[in-house]
Amino acid sequence: MDEKTDLITRLIAGLTTFFSMASLNDVGVICGIVLGLGSFALSWYYKDKNHKLLAEQFGEKFAEKVSDD
Repeated sequence: MDEKTDLITRLIAGLTTFFSMASLNDVGVICGIVLGLGSFALSWYYKDKNHKLLAEQFGEKFAEKVSDD
């Protein structure tokens, strides 16, 4: 338990040190970048999931049409 609390304490101390060196504008830019990357990753994940589902649903029908031609 002591190792976990030591790790959490060190992480919080590091974040506090980092944000104390940065101005409010720097913090805003960093938050914007993190939110933008998170939005990109989330969108990519669900778009890929949607493509796999559509390929599963329509893949068989499309393969039948191609083989009939």
